[in-house]
Amino acid sequence: MISISFVTVIVSHDPKLDRFRLVLDRASKQVDHIIIVDNDSKSKGVVSNRDFVEVGFNSGGCACVEGWC
Repeated sequence: MISISFVTVIVSHDPKLDRFRLVLDRASKQVDHIIIVDNDSKSKGVVSNRDFVEVGFNSGGCACVEGWC
C-alpha cells in the first residue's frame, strides 16, 4: 500500500503574529506537516511544535534567482 502525505513550506519575514498563527492553524488542517523557513524575523521562538528553519538573513526571492537554492 502506498502512503501519501502532504507537506507545505511557509516562508516568513516578520509576520503579523495573529495572522501568522491563523495561517498555520488553517494550513495544519489541510496538510500532514508544516515546515517554516524564517528569513531573519525579529520575533524569535513564537511558533512551537513545527519544523523551523532559521535562515539568519532576509534572502528574499532573489536567492533562488541567483542560484542559492
